[in-house]
Amino acid sequence: MIRTAVVGYGYWGPNLARNVAQLENAELTEICDENPVRLAQAESQFHGPRFSRNLLYVLSNPQIDAVVIATPAGMHYDMVKAAIAHGKHVLVEKPLALALEQGQELVELASRMGTVLMVDHTYEYHPAIQAIEDIVRSGELGQIWHASSVRLNLGIVRQNVNVLWNLAPHDISIILRLFAEEPNSVEATGGCYLQNGIEDVAAVAMSFPSGRVAHIYVSWLSPRKTRELTLVGETQMLVFDETLPEARVKIYDKGIAQQMDSGSYGEFFTLRHGGIYCPHIPSHEPLRLAVEDFIHAIETGTSPRSDGEAALAVLRVLSRAEASLAQKRAEFT
Repeated sequence: MIRTAVVGYGYWGPNLARNVAQLENAELTEICDENPVRLAQAESQFHGPRFSRNLLYVLSNPQIDAVVIATPAGMHYDMVKAAIAHGKHVLVEKPLALALEQGQELVELASRMGTVLMVDHTYEYHPAIQAIEDIVRSGELGQIWHASSVRLNLGIVRQNVNVLWNLAPHDISIILRLFAEEPNSVEATGGCYLQNGIEDVAAVAMSFPSGRVAHIYVSWLSPRKTRELTLVGETQMLVFDETLPEARVKIYDKGIAQQMDSGSYGEFFTLRHGGIYCPHIPSHEPLRLAVEDFIHAIETGTSPRSDGEAALAVLRVLSRAEASLAQKRAEFT
């Protein structure tokens, strides 16, 4: 039984606490939040764990094996470092840290201490994304040429990080997983409309050694919620639309073929329009699968799917995109 504490009971903490409490091989031992109102909410929903407002009280408790951290991104580095230093296994919300150097330090510390470090890149555990990864690996789409992802909504507007750090980690982790390579070029543009120096709209363009390209568009300023990923393959195309209750993944038997014109000895292109296939996707809560993987990694000493190294790959892209944004901010000030 892995005795687990959840630190932070704001937006995502209740979901993490619920999933930990429902596992047979884990025990929700403690919930910690410095906000007394949030802690009172936790007490009204759970009756087994202890409740505290002091992180050090949690970390110094030898009865706690693992800590799940669901606090603002700016607090991740200090909290994760302290938890690992106390010998605790850690699952932390994305991103791992707000600086690449900090993330590298945390991964190295976890390795030295022999503890599991996992980042909650929840979409890596989404059954649809796992199915898409299998489809890509099978070669059903042919060679993947291009990926584009759109993640839009009206809010939630953050004040401690921009929209790039808030939303783009989801899509970066998905694309890195599907492409199985890191980009050799990252460019980003954005706009700060609600707060000075904090982008609420951003676009990221990535080029990869294989010749593939990927584009990510994220925004807090959209009249409708959009969660969509498109993969363009050599033979087929795929669209994942998370907002659809059914048929979230569609495979389009469409493409463009290049042929020789025997009359002019030139080349021409023909469009191919085929049918649409919707594969069956199991209905499992991605967060439950993520928490299960965390507990399983602790029990078996194996690495979780979204381990520290995977989180560092996301941080490397985020850092380069942020540097690109910063350069453009400087140019316009």
